[in-house]
Amino acid sequence: MWIDEAGQVGTSEMNQILAVAKQQSARVILSYDTKQHTPVAKGDAVRQLEAAGVLAPAEVKTIHRQRGNEAYRSAVADFSEGRTDSGFKKLEAMGAVYEIKDDQARYERVAERYADTLEEKKYQGKKLVPKTCLVVCPTHRERGLVASEIRTELKGRDLLGKRDRSLLKLESIHLTNAEKSDSQSYSQGQWVAFHQNVSRSVVQHGFDRWVGKGSGYGRPNRGIMRGERFEVVGRTDKDGVLMRGEGGRLVAVPLDRAGNFSVFDSKRLPVTGGEVLRVTQGGRTLDGHELRNGATYKVAGFNREGDIRLSNGWLVDSAYGHLDHGYTRTSAPAQGSSVDRVLVAQDSKSGRAASQEQFNVSVSRGKQSVEVFTDDKERLRKSISRSSHRTSGLEVATPKTQKEVFLKHLNRAQRVTDNADRLGLIVPKGMAQRSRVAAGKSRSRRVEAEPDLDVGGFEPDV
Repeated sequence: MWIDEAGQVGTSEMNQILAVAKQQSARVILSYDTKQHTPVAKGDAVRQLEAAGVLAPAEVKTIHRQRGNEAYRSAVADFSEGRTDSGFKKLEAMGAVYEIKDDQARYERVAERYADTLEEKKYQGKKLVPKTCLVVCPTHRERGLVASEIRTELKGRDLLGKRDRSLLKLESIHLTNAEKSDSQSYSQGQWVAFHQNVSRSVVQHGFDRWVGKGSGYGRPNRGIMRGERFEVVGRTDKDGVLMRGEGGRLVAVPLDRAGNFSVFDSKRLPVTGGEVLRVTQGGRTLDGHELRNGATYKVAGFNREGDIRLSNGWLVDSAYGHLDHGYTRTSAPAQGSSVDRVLVAQDSKSGRAASQEQFNVSVSRGKQSVEVFTDDKERLRKSISRSSHRTSGLEVATPKTQKEVFLKHLNRAQRVTDNADRLGLIVPKGMAQRSRVAAGKSRSRRVEAEPDLDVGGFEPDV
């Protein structure tokens, strides 16, 4: 089993993967960089495996993506090794960092550079094609603002169609299972999409419990299938949530099956011919082709029903919902992407979204060049000096456990000596000393424990 970007796998998922590998007697190969983004899920599994000495990694030190620009590659190497200040200075020496105080002027400049890149050509084999470009932002707020300016710039250069069509756009609100189990978390107009089946008996029981047989609504006669989607109508007087599916079918949200579905806000997405769209959740086209999460496609036009016709001939339902403009991304979904020129739009209001790992991913997406746009260079430099690595429960518990073991053996040694003195006995040579040494095994050296030893500040090696 080969897992790419394994650094984004949480501990729960890694346990499941390793359990399957053990059952199948399979080898697991992990490809990762712990200097990049940590998992969204709980636990940095790969980093914990490394720290425990379980992995014996083969390291690839040579950076190949920026082969044509040695100064750029040197800066990326610094960022990848955690030398953030050195890497930032090299970007400044390249003239790749632009400080523009006014937000609107800065976003317009990013949009101009994006459009400039598309108008530049490169050879792909014997064919001349436009260069590729991606804008990376740390927050969705900034990503949306920049994308809007890029669309305006592209329309002004006749690189996009003039007439927009407004399509459904579903944005995950990332509710936890506990929040999805609470009817107060829902509001009218939200969407509920199921990624696991729910049986008919569970659906009917939920309807009876949260809506009621005498409500005037027809009782559901079947379960919910994976892939089905419902719009939230509102809450019921029995603290339930009513939703409407295809054909006007009404069912209650199965609040006790929160792990079977996701909840989305409903937005509108303007789309026109020539648009680059990114898939935000996998699915299928109307003609049966697979749409992979994160893939980008160009819009050729629309059919009479308003469905999207892609440049490769595929047809996408206008109500698909899981699409967004593909000009900008936050750094997490950008990880693994490669383009000719990467533009980093990062202002001083990024807050905790800014980190060493985020900036390392952002600036290293380009093959030929990088440009960074900010409103304050010094504040940006400070914000990217912080690591986003999280302390695991194991890392917290291990020092505590070792300290407890140390104190246990230390107390035993003290009791041996005290009892011997009280009873007038001669302690066998080495007995108390062995207890003292056992107490110090968590240290890197032996401990001579005296009765009045202050161990309050003891910090054992991990």
